[in-house]
Amino acid sequence: MADQLHLRGLTVETIIGVYPWEKTVPQRLLFDLTLPTDARKGAQDDALDDALDYVALADSLRAFCQANPVQLLETLAERMCTHLLAHFDLPWLELTVHKPGALEGCADIALSLRRTRTSGLS
Repeated sequence: MADQLHLRGLTVETIIGVYPWEKTVPQRLLFDLTLPTDARKGAQDDALDDALDYVALADSLRAFCQANPVQLLETLAERMCTHLLAHFDLPWLELTVHKPGALEGCADIALSLRRTRTSGLS
């Protein structure tokens, strides 16, 4: 599938980190997603039912992050990929999670994953 939907800079406030203060103070994370879609299908009828509902996807991502605090970006990114592949009709996805300000003197820390339905689900 050649068509792709991109979500850039999706903001989420959640608990993440290994230090004691990080376990009590929500931090801002940013997500970038690349998702396969068939734009022709939605365009044909101009109907949301025939398109990838990115509002539902964003809401699901935010709710998952807020309900599942973790210590590591790696854990959050891997679990998020598994969650999205399980709940949306996606054969694959690319996800980057940014933790701006996590390291003094560094504008951003980011981790990128690409997962397929077979690699993302156990």
